[in-house]
Amino acid sequence: MDPLLPLCHCFKAYQDFRQSVEYWGYNATIIGEQHVWAGFRTKMSLVADFVHSLPDDDILAFADCYDAIVAGPPEELRRKILDRAPSLVVGVEVTCNTNCFKHGCPIPSERKFVNGGFLAGTVKVLKRYYDFVLASGESDDQIAMGMYASENCQDVYFDYD
Repeated sequence: MDPLLPLCHCFKAYQDFRQSVEYWGYNATIIGEQHVWAGFRTKMSLVADFVHSLPDDDILAFADCYDAIVAGPPEELRRKILDRAPSLVVGVEVTCNTNCFKHGCPIPSERKFVNGGFLAGTVKVLKRYYDFVLASGESDDQIAMGMYASENCQDVYFDYD
């Protein structure tokens, strides 16, 4: 089964992202199109609901398609996710308005911000992540990701590429 790419919170870059998904032959599920956007908590709740509807051993990649395209085949993404299992794979960026890591995670200071717009892993680890961030009450997905990564850095793979 191809890793699913649930897409939501899509703006001007949506068409480019969608074209890249179709070009590479991904089995994509779009979520959030029929929902009213009420901030990043909306995205986190929608993705959490979607994740909780899947079996724990499925593989999933989430991209909010705001500033990303798919640049490789499903087999490559699946292999990269499985190579890092059971970690939660998160994107890392230099410019972001989130909090820094507090618990000594092995990440260079110039790349201290996680990006809530891309997550990948087994559904089991994604369920654990979304349970944590929703329970935190945080409404900003970047800050919520930073909180999770700070408290669970041993379970997070920081993807700089």
